[in-house]
Amino acid sequence: MIWKPKEKNYKAINEAIHRSSKKIKINEFENPLYSKEESVKKSTNEDPLNIFGDESQTESINITGQLNRSIQFRTNNRYLNWGSKKADYLKKYTTNQNIPVVSKIMEEGDDSNKVITVEDRVKMRLDKLKDEKEEDVKVMSQNNVINMLENLNVELGDAWNVQKNRVASLKIAIKCTKMLARNSVPQFYPSLCVLVFQILDQFGELVYKRIVEKSKEYDDDGKLISKLPTQFTAADVPQSAMEICRNWFFKISSIRELIARVFSEMSIIRNYKFLYDSDEAVLAEFVRIGDTIRGIGDPLVAAYARCYLARKCYEMYPKHPNFIYRLLSDTLTTWNNQVNHMSEYFKKIGVTAGQYEDLFQPAIEWFMEMLGNEADAKLLTRVLKLYNRRGLKSNLLLTAIIASFPGPLVSNNASILVDFIQNSNDQACSKHKAFTALGMKFCVKPPVEAERMTMLNTIWQHVTKVEDLKEYLEAAEVFVEYVTRNFSLKEVNILIRDVHAHIENSEVMKLSHEDDENDEGKDSQEVQDYLENQKKFREEIEGILKNILLAILEHAKDFVQVFNMTYFLPIFDVLSTNIRAEVAKGMLSAFSRRTTPVSDPVIINSLFDLAKTVHDSVTIFSPSDTRTEVSNVVSKFLTLVNYGTQYDKHLSFLVDCRKSFPNFDGIKETLIQQSVFLGINTFRAMERTGSTSVTSSRTKTFVKSCIAFGHITVPSISNLFLRIRLYMFVIQLSLLTNILPPAESMMVCLIDDIKKIKAIDLGDENQIRSNEPMLVDLLSQLGSLLVCFPGHPTKGPFHILERLLMTIKEFQWDSHSMAPLKIYVNLLRVLSTYYQKKLPYNFPLVISNVELFGNLDSIRSGVEKLYNSILNTCVDMLKDVKEKSKDISTPEHLTEGALLLINTLLTDASIPSEEHQQYIRNLWKDYVTQPTPFFHNTQAALRKQGITI
Repeated sequence: MIWKPKEKNYKAINEAIHRSSKKIKINEFENPLYSKEESVKKSTNEDPLNIFGDESQTESINITGQLNRSIQFRTNNRYLNWGSKKADYLKKYTTNQNIPVVSKIMEEGDDSNKVITVEDRVKMRLDKLKDEKEEDVKVMSQNNVINMLENLNVELGDAWNVQKNRVASLKIAIKCTKMLARNSVPQFYPSLCVLVFQILDQFGELVYKRIVEKSKEYDDDGKLISKLPTQFTAADVPQSAMEICRNWFFKISSIRELIARVFSEMSIIRNYKFLYDSDEAVLAEFVRIGDTIRGIGDPLVAAYARCYLARKCYEMYPKHPNFIYRLLSDTLTTWNNQVNHMSEYFKKIGVTAGQYEDLFQPAIEWFMEMLGNEADAKLLTRVLKLYNRRGLKSNLLLTAIIASFPGPLVSNNASILVDFIQNSNDQACSKHKAFTALGMKFCVKPPVEAERMTMLNTIWQHVTKVEDLKEYLEAAEVFVEYVTRNFSLKEVNILIRDVHAHIENSEVMKLSHEDDENDEGKDSQEVQDYLENQKKFREEIEGILKNILLAILEHAKDFVQVFNMTYFLPIFDVLSTNIRAEVAKGMLSAFSRRTTPVSDPVIINSLFDLAKTVHDSVTIFSPSDTRTEVSNVVSKFLTLVNYGTQYDKHLSFLVDCRKSFPNFDGIKETLIQQSVFLGINTFRAMERTGSTSVTSSRTKTFVKSCIAFGHITVPSISNLFLRIRLYMFVIQLSLLTNILPPAESMMVCLIDDIKKIKAIDLGDENQIRSNEPMLVDLLSQLGSLLVCFPGHPTKGPFHILERLLMTIKEFQWDSHSMAPLKIYVNLLRVLSTYYQKKLPYNFPLVISNVELFGNLDSIRSGVEKLYNSILNTCVDMLKDVKEKSKDISTPEHLTEGALLLINTLLTDASIPSEEHQQYIRNLWKDYVTQPTPFFHNTQAALRKQGITI
């Protein structure tokens, strides 16, 4: 029995498809020549060869490494816990002095098992009175104190949770609070507060949870009857739990030392909620403790005590800032009345007035962050009036206000704040730091447009006078971003001109990297330390310069204008190689946002150098994300280069790029695409002149060069699937321009590369994956190309197809796989297309096989032979899979393969006799074993053709 493809009326089919295109989505089973590339091609109405054209253009590219600090994060990240700032405080507030510590904190043991007589108790009390007069004090280094407090924090938790010794936990908390009263080393006091507050927070949380647990009621069987609601009042708390709560406050009230008692009570102040029905009564306790703190003579200790009390109040009542404002007012009063009259004390402890005021910074920052969180204009006005009323001239306080309150409120009061900063006289915080904080807010919400330029000039008069290069650039970084957001590039250029002048006047930046290398061999340790410090300093400076340049690139609308700025490239040239590569990547990313190509040779050459810098900065050890990003930005640059009608020059540029960018498949892919587009553009230009063939010797030579570029470049791509697709891409250019020898050579290379693909290999994350689905899709696309691929005069019309069939047969498929069957079915559809008098599509200049061999009957005879051979192979494959799948009761994949083959015969083959119908029935009977979504549609198609199952 011989099967023959049936003739089709492609015109009628296309009209039917067009009528139903809005109702039916064509899939690969309904369209014998389906390929994903064609669907893209038809939907975009672009050239048939443009199957890869949109990929690089739709890639989302972001500037990475842009402004390591985020303005929005800094301004929106309001109330933070102590732990988040702990590392910064411990790093900033340090001392080389020894710190006095009561030895009992380290040495006190647990005497709970010791029997104490009345005489012993009297003796202990007398000894205790004596010890209070002469406490045993030891001195410890800063690191030892930190380690000791960290260990005490752990011991407190263990004593409570593991040993169930809550008295020991209380003793640890009390002893730690006593350390806060000993402000003998003020330089370390802020760090000490952070560490002790961490211990007190844990203690307070443990007490609170215990009372909550004691408030639960159980029946005789131990089943929970009731517990406190989330929003409870004192009326919900059982008397037993309230009694426990009172006992904790009684224990703490018996502490004799004021500071230890105040801090201990603040740690558990949240528990007053168990005792009082109203918030007003709880707030009255806050007010009482706040008034008590007024009795603390040391202004630094009092400031941190109020700060801790304010923090506890904020945790319970975040929407009631009035009490926190009162504590701030007390702190500023103490600051103004006492700190300004402590010159003798400053000399005694060895600090300046500015250094001592800087010790208040963490407390002031926390006050302002608690007040500024979701603050309104009225509250900011109250704070500014308080500042002015106290007669303060502190940039430290102004900086905290600016940094903590919302950007829109700060911008609305910008003129007042600028005036305050100008009139400030603060040794602890310079004016430019306050202006820098103000600039950050301006980046979020700029002031009114009428004041922007005047305010910028006023601020910059102070910033430009900063002598320390790092501090100057930190301010400049913020204001460059502000200016790029709200002014033109003219103002940006003026600003970076001042930046460039400061860099040129810096001795550190004048030292070249070669100087460092030449000095590395010197033996002097002093010289080595100096050079190391200079190197670190320069790295910090270059990091800020990088952010400045990237800020300009991020907000600039036209990259070419940025590139032509007078001082942009001179600053770029100052950077070292690694930093320069990051900025170059940002420059390419900014350029990639352009929608129009660039043709200026100077700009193209400069961008080429940038791309080379970025490309060479990536190594095999670079992260995959970095490699992908670099590949994308360089590829985007290549797509935006356009030499117009200077096609020879453009091709030479691509050749140079292939030599300079050898490490990325994505870049090579873009180069191949661009070379094919050059050939297409040449062909279209020729068509516009009225020519229908490549007659010009020069034009034909150029198109051959484009094809040769692709032919040479494609084998260097490591990804086999991408390599094969690009082969098909270049082959289509050969067919479009009727330059056939390289097309046949590339087709042979393509089929040889298919042999190299493994059915199973390791994916990107070293996970086993199957390549068979991708291979089926790839060969489906190849089948669509073979429809219009001409035969060879001596090798016959089907020599490429026969070579492909041999490759498929030799491929090492999975034993249960239906992938080869799907490929064979696609090739049956290709052969069905060969059988027609006229092909559904073709390349106009390519002679069809019918014209080439002059006899349709001989073509059809060869098609029938191959068709039946492939059909028999498919049936044998079904038998083989069924034999190997006996252990599977209903092999679904076998059913799908059989239905796919039956549908192909129904749509593409002629069924002239009962014998052919019986053949289909046998396929159904032997291999269709269970219903699938494809099952019912196939039954309907069989009934329509009169074939009963």
